[in-house]
Amino acid sequence: MTDHSSRKHLFLVGWIALFFIAVHFLNFPGTPRAYADTPPQTASKTPSGQRSTTGQAALQDKFRKVITSSLTMQKVPFKNFTWLDPKEITGNVTAFPFAIDIGNRRIVSVVYLVNGRYLATSPLLDITDNYKPVPAIPPPSPISMNIPSSAFSLEKFPSSGKVSDTAQVIEFGDDQCPVCRRWNQNEEQKVLKDTSIRFTYIPMPLVTIHQNALKAALFEMCAFQIRPSSFWTIHDLLNRRVELGSVEEKDLDGVLTGLMSSQALPATKMNQCMNEQSPLSDIEKADNTLTQKTGIPSTPTFIVGGRVKTGYLSYEDMKKLLGQK
Repeated sequence: MTDHSSRKHLFLVGWIALFFIAVHFLNFPGTPRAYADTPPQTASKTPSGQRSTTGQAALQDKFRKVITSSLTMQKVPFKNFTWLDPKEITGNVTAFPFAIDIGNRRIVSVVYLVNGRYLATSPLLDITDNYKPVPAIPPPSPISMNIPSSAFSLEKFPSSGKVSDTAQVIEFGDDQCPVCRRWNQNEEQKVLKDTSIRFTYIPMPLVTIHQNALKAALFEMCAFQIRPSSFWTIHDLLNRRVELGSVEEKDLDGVLTGLMSSQALPATKMNQCMNEQSPLSDIEKADNTLTQKTGIPSTPTFIVGGRVKTGYLSYEDMKKLLGQK
C-alpha cells in the first residue's frame, strides 16, 4: 500500500492554503493591518435598497490570489479555480467554498471568517495574534439546513437497517477524528442494532489535519467493495483498537495488513484496490457535495431525515429527530 500523487495533492491543498493564507494576509501588499480587527463588509445596502457585494468580491479575489500563488510556488499542477456560492452561516460567520482541479481530481475546500477576527481553515487561526492556532474554539456550524438523501449515491456506501426515506441517517465521519471515534464507541452499535433506521456511513477524511485518515478510509472502503459484510467489523476495529492519531504514517501499512489478515481479506485484491485508490472517486463526490451545500467540511456531520446536524449526536436525540420513541 503506497501513497499516490492524488493523496499528496489533497494534503497539499489544505496545508498550503492554510500556511500561505496566513503568510500572505500578514504581508499582502495593500492589506491594512486594521482589517484584522474589523469585520469585512461582505455586503451593504445601496441607496436603492439592493445589496452590494463589492467587499465580498474583493475578499474572494484576495483569497484566490493567495491560494493559487501558494500552489504555484509549491509546483502543484492545478487549473480551473472556481468560487462556489458563499454561505452566510450566521451574522458573524461567512464561508467561502471553492473548487480546483488538481491532476484529474476535482477538489472542494473552504475558507471562512468568524467575527471578522478568525481566519478559519484547519486549524482555526487568530489573525489578531500573529495567526496563532486556536484549537479551543470550535469551527462554526450551520444553524439549520436540509439536504435530501437523494443528493448522495448511497448505494456506493455501507448501510444497515431497512430501506427507508423517512428514517434515513447518513454519517460523514473521519476515523482519526476524536469526536467521531467517541461516537462510534458510544452510539454507533445502538444505531446499527435498530433496524428501523436506515444508517449509511460515508468517509470524510480531513486530510489537512489527520495524516492517516485518508488511508484508513480507503482501507475500510476497499474491504466494503471486496467483502461488504466485513465493513462494520473493520470500521469498529479502526475506531476501537487502533489509535490512528498516534500511529506514524510509515507504520500504518503494517497495522492495516494485520487487520486485513485478522478478517481473512484477500491480500492481492485489497492491495490492488488500495494502490488504485478505487473508492476515492465515490468518497470525493459525496464529500464535495456536502461541502458545496453546507460550506463547512467538519466531522462528524449527520443528515437525519434530511436535516443537517454537526458534532456529536446521541442515539436518543437521533430518534427524536426522526419522530421515533
